[in-house]
Amino acid sequence: DPKGDRWLVGTFEVKEFASGEWHEYRILVEGNRHRHWIDGHPTADLIDFDYGPDNSFWHTPEDLPANVSAATLGMVGQVVTELIYAGG
Repeated sequence: DPKGDRWLVGTFEVKEFASGEWHEYRILVEGNRHRHWIDGHPTADLIDFDYGPDNSFWHTPEDLPANVSAATLGMVGQVVTELIYAGG
């Protein structure tokens, strides 16, 4: 968030993943929602509320991954990268 506000509204159970081993990563993007799993364990569930002018793309025919804001994609990438380098 440009103002530095946290958007965290919930948490997942913390799980450690062994380093030096292969893990299965799954990313699912449905419109403005991004969900991530490691080895079937949920690690992130993000919703873009800045989705089109005045959030006008939400639940419309324009509700497409191509319309997700670049800022949100950047945040998702940062979160996933931090999770990977933190070992979980």
